Amino acid sequence: MTNNYRMLQNPVELAAVIKTKLSVFAIEGLGDDPIRATGALLLDLPSVINAVEAGRSGVFRLRPRVPRPKDPWDLLKKLANRRNEDVRDLYRRVVVSDDELTTPVLGSAEQ
Repeated sequence: MTNNYRMLQNPVELAAVIKTKLSVFAIEGLGDDPIRATGALLLDLPSVINAVEAGRSGVFRLRPRVPRPKDPWDLLKKLANRRNEDVRDLYRRVVVSDDELTTPVLGSAEQ
């Protein structure tokens, strides 16, 4: 695994990968952060593991995603639209009460 994905633009580096029959995981866009690079590799590993072929070199360029938060109201609107319901009506029907928010889900630890 390498954070230096630019090595893939170097013919000497690529020749070494071919000669050694290594699989290289080049992580883009994370700078020199080995922890985030390892996390990015672990996220994509299940989908690429079967693509690694014994005795053959392979280059995997991983481009980590940067998730952005979504507005839950917008998600509820989409759900209401799929159900052909008004979003306000749906919300009023399913909203969690203040009592429900303060009631422990698993009950008291002292019994």
